[in-house]
Amino acid sequence: MARVLLTTMQVQSEADEMVQPLKEAGHELAMHRFVGVPDEEAVIAVLGGADAAIVGVEPYTARVLDSAPGLKILSRTGVGYDAIDVDAATARGVAVATTPGTNHHSVAEAAVALLLAAMRRIAFADRQMRTTGWNPRPYGVELRGKTVGVVGTGLIGKEVVRRLQGWGVQILLSDVIQDQSFAEQYGARYVERDELLRDADAITLHAPLLPSTHHLIDDAALRMMKPTAFLVNTARGPLVDEAAVARALAEGRLAGAALDVFETEPLSSESPLLGLDTITLTQHIAGVTNESMRAMTAMAVESVARVLRGEPPVSCVNPEALARRQ
Repeated sequence: MARVLLTTMQVQSEADEMVQPLKEAGHELAMHRFVGVPDEEAVIAVLGGADAAIVGVEPYTARVLDSAPGLKILSRTGVGYDAIDVDAATARGVAVATTPGTNHHSVAEAAVALLLAAMRRIAFADRQMRTTGWNPRPYGVELRGKTVGVVGTGLIGKEVVRRLQGWGVQILLSDVIQDQSFAEQYGARYVERDELLRDADAITLHAPLLPSTHHLIDDAALRMMKPTAFLVNTARGPLVDEAAVARALAEGRLAGAALDVFETEPLSSESPLLGLDTITLTQHIAGVTNESMRAMTAMAVESVARVLRGEPPVSCVNPEALARRQ
């Protein structure tokens, strides 16, 4: 019997039907819910003795992994794994699994919804009506006729492009890997990043977090953008320099923004973003719907079940780690 740690927000309790396959296989389930993103000590305190873990965005560094020598798999409910030291996991024979193809529809829908909310100032209108009452006035601009820049054309970026069909927009794409046939099919065009920044009326980010994409949107990038432009980030918080965005909004160099992810989560109550009426903020929920939660959890559970049976997980970031366990 193996001990499986559950820290992901997608599982509400050990009695959740989505984790019953692990219980039926005789494994012991241990749940721990972190508030915000914990430090190494907090993760070490709950990870020790675990053979497998279904995890969220908490850090799994070399030091954390050393605290659980029996660990065989970290199964992440989501596609990002930047909080996991994959090299350290591989060296210790710990498989790192993700759940690709389970929440891209949810994130794409949220990205388009946030884009519209930012352009039409929906959140501001709602706050104003609740605080000052009925005060109708023109809010925002139309999406129709605008140029939308999509940065990152993986599963999510492509779903965003598909959802923008019929809105009467021009679509510019930016990615190191270009799918020209996809672009042609949807009437989009790949351009260099600087051209996208200069020409787009709205930019939505769907790139992975890499050293090359850290602060992809910084003060220099914002100064290249139109002062009438809008920015949406549903990818990874550190893609955006939040202080630079706050300054650009406050100085009128950016018309609006919508952020679902942040450099540090939860967002500090001292963040200058909170005092701005031209920004819409949500709590890293773009990929979280009833449908995606079930799909992510089912895949994460299946990966754990497979590894504990001596089989490879459904989707493994570091398959070479499996050989180290043999």
